[in-house]
Amino acid sequence: MTQCQDIGSIAVVISDKEDELLAHTRGYGEGKKPEDYLEEFENFVKNNINTIIALNLVCTKPNELTSETLKSLKLELDKHNFTKKISM
Repeated sequence: MTQCQDIGSIAVVISDKEDELLAHTRGYGEGKKPEDYLEEFENFVKNNINTIIALNLVCTKPNELTSETLKSLKLELDKHNFTKKISM
């Protein structure tokens, strides 16, 4: 028996069938290991430090950062898949 209940904006599926784990992986950007993610991020910083103003400020003049430059940096990082993902 499977039921689906709508609780506000979240749908909750309830089933009495046994679960089966098909796969378990961890993602680190485009790589498979934490080292891959760190290497990708290092390359991103090196390749974009002179083109992304907020990134340049973080690396060279952090005391001049504003909330607007931090927001723009977050958008750039998100655009290049350097995003903190929260797992539930």
